Amino acid sequence: MGQQTVSTGATASHSVTMRVIFAVDERTAPALVAALAELGYEALGFPDGERAWDAYLATPSPLVVLDLKVPDAGGLELCRRIRAHESGSATFILIVTAHDDPPALKAVLDAGADDYVSKPGTPKELRARIEIAERRLRQTAALRAAEADLARARWLAGIGETALALEREIGGPLGTILEKSARLLDDGSFTDDQREHLRIILEQGARLAGVVGRAVNLESPQTVEYLAGARMIDLSGEHGTMDPAPRRGMVQGGEDERARDQEDGGR
Repeated sequence: MGQQTVSTGATASHSVTMRVIFAVDERTAPALVAALAELGYEALGFPDGERAWDAYLATPSPLVVLDLKVPDAGGLELCRRIRAHESGSATFILIVTAHDDPPALKAVLDAGADDYVSKPGTPKELRARIEIAERRLRQTAALRAAEADLARARWLAGIGETALALEREIGGPLGTILEKSARLLDDGSFTDDQREHLRIILEQGARLAGVVGRAVNLESPQTVEYLAGARMIDLSGEHGTMDPAPRRGMVQGGEDERARDQEDGGR
């Protein structure tokens, strides 16, 4: 059997064409091709395991159908290779076998196969197994999407909690520093050099206040590369503007301090 390619396009019930790699014997191939054609899948058939493996390496397929006794690399060896591949966990492996004794089937499943069908398989039987595989793939994709959404939600929640902690623990002291620095800058008794240092303190304090404010008001966090292989949350302000409310909250500590100073002075 040379390479077989069957591409019938998507059927009414399959809006997206799924790519299937298979390597089965000549008796099973016609029934398998018929089942795949009915389902509207793109099917790539190969006469031996090594060429099927090369095709998988080139473009990993979500569904692979293998004969247990496929020439060159056997079905069990291909199962192990696929499972070891980075895309292997997303691939459904269906084994076609003439052996239905429990030890042989256990070996098939232990090697990483998801399901098996006994020879000789009819188009109806093969179609039923492939439809089971398709449902499993959809369920797995939905589960992974849900897990990814949950992980992102937890990540966002962690960012929000951290930002609020920064605002609470840094906002008060930072507001005091900004307020005191501004008042000292108005004091004419300082030298120009001292006033320059005060201006630097004010500038850097305002910059830090802006970073904390943007962290508190992040709506759609983005990451940027910080060092090779390391990324950090982008708080540069280049992707949005900061709500002034957090800044007011940050300087509240300084305003409270000033109010206390005024009260002490009036006593």
